[in-house]
Amino acid sequence: MRGIFMDRRSIGDEEAKELMLSLLLKFTEYCQDHNLRYFLAYGTLLGAVRHKGYIPWDNDIDVWMPRPDYERFRVMAALDPVSPEISCLDYRNARTFPFLKAVDNITLLK
Repeated sequence: MRGIFMDRRSIGDEEAKELMLSLLLKFTEYCQDHNLRYFLAYGTLLGAVRHKGYIPWDNDIDVWMPRPDYERFRVMAALDPVSPEISCLDYRNARTFPFLKAVDNITLLK
């Protein structure tokens, strides 16, 4: 397992996309295990349909959830995280984005 500051190297776009896909797969498994609905959105949906993967210039993963599922996820993820490597930044606490944001907490973006 990668650890903080253990593997200090730059990664390219392809490796970053693999990390994002890994995050999405863990999120998917979590949602399935907890009966939460979600949908791909924006460039993530377009890439999945049109490019059978990522849009070449996309650098994030976008998902939507129906409001009841989103609110359940927000509370559940605080008590039972998606994974040890994933943190969910809640705008109500972190004041970062006007929505919940899942991040890989062992990869540093410079």
